[in-house]
Amino acid sequence: MKLLGKIKHQILLSVIGLLISAGFMSVSHDPGLLGMSMQSFKGETFELNKITNNSASIFIFFLPDCPLAQNYTLTIKDLTEKFKEENPKVYFVIPGKDYSKKEIKEFSTQYQIEAIPILLDPDYQFATYLGASISPECFLIDKKGDVQYQGAIDNWAYELGKKRQVITEKYLEEALATFYKNGNILTKKTKAIGCFLNMPNHKEHHSKEEKHNAHQHQNK
Repeated sequence: MKLLGKIKHQILLSVIGLLISAGFMSVSHDPGLLGMSMQSFKGETFELNKITNNSASIFIFFLPDCPLAQNYTLTIKDLTEKFKEENPKVYFVIPGKDYSKKEIKEFSTQYQIEAIPILLDPDYQFATYLGASISPECFLIDKKGDVQYQGAIDNWAYELGKKRQVITEKYLEEALATFYKNGNILTKKTKAIGCFLNMPNHKEHHSKEEKHNAHQHQNK
């Protein structure tokens, strides 16, 4: 009887062990951001686990024909120059399937951003994962794949088509400076202003004609 009880006890421990193992397997099933991959504009596979080699990574969602996004290309280039020593890596992300390779190349050439990698997100998987909805909208991400800041680049635009004369809050620049100083970013999220991404679950969509009209309104 004692032997039978001992066998039952061992079987019970084995079953518990299997259940615990199965539980751990289900918890680790989602690889998270660092387990994702994307295609670059040049047709290369970009594994997001590569960002563990960066001091910090900045992903900016851009629609090539969004006037406000176009206006921020120079700001981003200036920002990378300002933090040249820390060397954060910047990536432009173009979501959806609305733009041909020719259009993307023309955008890259016209605004002289050839040195910045352009990643494609045709099915909005990356945008959905991060919760992106606007062009331009930026994400400051650390080596672990954690978002340290999300939102507007600065407060130049306070509504679509309406801009301040003087920029008083440089959100992304301030987040980077604080990140490299002590990592304690106080403003983690701001509201991005710009063109809505044409995501399937979006109530608002902006066609190319609407963006053109917005551009004309901004220049009045």
